[in-house]
Parts: sequence; C-alpha cells; structure tokens
Amino acid sequence: MSIALVKELNGDHRTILGTVARIANIGSLTPETRTLLRETKERLVSHLGKEEREFYPAMRRLAETSLSIEAKLKIMNQEMESIAAAAMRFLDEYIAGGTQANFGQDFDAFRRALSERIQREEFALYSHFLKSA
Repeated sequence: MSIALVKELNGDHRTILGTVARIANIGSLTPETRTLLRETKERLVSHLGKEEREFYPAMRRLAETSLSIEAKLKIMNQEMESIAAAAMRFLDEYIAGGTQANFGQDFDAFRRALSERIQREEFALYSHFLKSA
C-alpha cells in the first residue's frame, strides 16, 4: 500500500460526499436525485471494493504488530458491515422508489452515518497507515 492509495481513497470520499451534498441541495426525491443516488451507490461500491482489495489487507498486516491498530481495525470492520448494509438498503429503496414523505429523514440519517464513518476512517485508520509508511 502506498501514500498514493490513501490520497486516492480520500479523493473517493470527497467525490462521494460531493454527490451527497448535491442531493442535499436538491432537497427532495426527483428524477435527478435518483440519478445522483445511483451514482452514489456505484461510487460507494467501487470505493468499498478498492478498500477491501488494497487498503484493508495492508492494515491487517500492520495490525499483526500493533495491538492498538488491531483493536481499531476490529471495531471499524464491525461498524462497516452495519453501515454499508444500511447505506445499500437506503440507496436501493430510493433508487427504485421510496416515498417523498420519508426521504428527507432517511437521507439525513444516511448522510450523517456516511460522513461520520468517513471521518473515523480517515482519522483512525488512514492516519495510522500514514504514520507507519
């Protein structure tokens, strides 16, 4: 793993959050919103795959020699499973249908969970990698 990979992953985060911000600016469930939700899902799936293939194996190797990294990695992995599943349920529901009445509240919960996860990932994991690089 390289510093370039961390920069690329951070760039993915900015792109995903930028698309989510565009959805927030629209503020309602429209055809454009559905297109942006589809883009968000595609980018998120691609990003998660990249992390799983390239980032997390290297972090697991670092965790073999660091109890603090091992503990953080374990927590982050457990958290990721639930957040990713909830994010995909939200995206699938509103890409295919969903109701305007529930969209605002559901979108706010999705956006908050995604933003908080990205912050924790960047500060708790990416920073550990960069310190060891």
